[in-house]
Amino acid sequence: HVAYRKGLMVMHCLEQLMGEAQLNAALRAYCERFALSEDGFAVSFDLIQELVEHSPADIKDLLSELLEEVSWYDNRLIGAELNRESVRLMVETQRFLATDDGVDESVPLELPIEVALLDEQGDEIVRRRVTVTKADPVVELSLPTGVAGPVKAVLDPDLWYLDIDLRNNFSSIIIE
Repeated sequence: HVAYRKGLMVMHCLEQLMGEAQLNAALRAYCERFALSEDGFAVSFDLIQELVEHSPADIKDLLSELLEEVSWYDNRLIGAELNRESVRLMVETQRFLATDDGVDESVPLELPIEVALLDEQGDEIVRRRVTVTKADPVVELSLPTGVAGPVKAVLDPDLWYLDIDLRNNFSSIIIE
């Protein structure tokens, strides 16, 4: 089931991280390179090469992970606390990697992930891309001036990562 959901998720993620113009440039270069080519057929690694060449340096590792590995995620929003001007989120992120011997390996996730705060109607108040590590699992989000307190926090609101359990990506916000 991973393969079917992953293609759409990867293209959406690449558009967000590379930008639409850069992603389109990579796809255009790929198509032009193999249009009416006498060199044979294009393979997936040819597309990966074009994406890497057109992407910013800081996402090249992510490209490898998304396009060359079988991996999925377990991202969890453990809790959320509201104080006067900010919300503190406690987050766990983990990536699982399929290995050649069939045993899933747990590896730390140190990639950007988005978090959002929602009001009572479910409208977004704040959204930010953050990097959560095992050593620093707390995210502090400042609230805009004059905004009533949010009631819910969401981890990975656009579902960029193939998360094995989306139910734990939400948390009600506790007032300190």
